[in-house]
Amino acid sequence: MIARATITAATSLSSICNLTGQIAGIVIPSAWTAASITFQFSMLGTTFEDVYDTLGNEITIASASIPTASNRYIDFTSGSWSPAWYAAGYIKIRSGSSASPVVQAADRLLLVNVIP
Repeated sequence: MIARATITAATSLSSICNLTGQIAGIVIPSAWTAASITFQFSMLGTTFEDVYDTLGNEITIASASIPTASNRYIDFTSGSWSPAWYAAGYIKIRSGSSASPVVQAADRLLLVNVIP
């Protein structure tokens, strides 16, 4: 299933994305304003919190790790970002970090590949 989240122009945080399963990956648009990606999570879709690892570091996909090809697919099934928090609930995707959000120059549609 493909879930959609949009970061509107001049903002850094996406609309709510309902996870009905596990995130397998995210497609980032080719016009992405250069920035890392971080997340907020909510079990019920109401109160969102920034996502941190067990050491207290914000879960971050570094800007340098985002593919530069037109496909720009970030694979969550391998690599260092396969956290358990993405299994159920709701997320918002942030351009930049909680401390340094990066506004997008135009609306950005993010496609989230969700598997049951």
